[in-house]
Amino acid sequence: MRNSFPLLAYLNTPIRYYYFYLVPLGLALLVVSFDVHFQGMFPSTIASNLSSPHKFLNDFFGICTFICIVIIFINYFRVQLNRQQIQHIKQHYAKLNTQQRSMFNPLGLLFFIFMLLFFCLSWFLISDEIPYTDSSTKKGATMVYLKGFAHPYISAVVNSLHYALTVLFALMIPYIFNVRKFT
Repeated sequence: MRNSFPLLAYLNTPIRYYYFYLVPLGLALLVVSFDVHFQGMFPSTIASNLSSPHKFLNDFFGICTFICIVIIFINYFRVQLNRQQIQHIKQHYAKLNTQQRSMFNPLGLLFFIFMLLFFCLSWFLISDEIPYTDSSTKKGATMVYLKGFAHPYISAVVNSLHYALTVLFALMIPYIFNVRKFT
C-alpha cells in the first residue's frame, strides 16, 4: 500500500486516488463532445425527457459512484493500514477538541451513512422541468438547472463534483471506523 493519508488509503490502493476523479471526468467530456444518442440505464433516466448528453452524464457518474463505493469498502476489509497511518490517525484524533471528536461518535457515523445514501439516491431523482427563477423557490433550482439543463460541459463538471462529494462521504465512513478502532 502506498504511504498516504489514512482518509484516502482505501481509494489509493489500486491506483492513485485522483485518477478516480480525472478519468471519469475526461471520459465524460470526451463522450459529451460527440453527439452520441443515449437512452439511459437507470429507470428514472429512461423515463425522463432530458437531452441525451444529460442522461449519459447522470447515469455515467452514478455508475462511477457505485463502483468507487464498492472499491472503497472492499479495500476496507482487504487492506490493512500500516503503522505510520495508524499513528497519523491517533495524532489527528488527539488534536481534536470534544466537539470535533463528536464526528466519530455513532451519531456522526449515522450522519455520514445517511448523507451517503441521500447522495447515491439523488442519481435517481431527475427533474424534467426547467426550474423557475422565482426568488422564493430558487434554493435547489440552481443545482437542478446545472445538472440537467446547462451546457453539457458545465453539466459534466457539476456532475463530477457531485460524484467527488459522494466519494468523499464514502471515504469518511471507513475513516470513522478506523478512528473508533485505533483510539
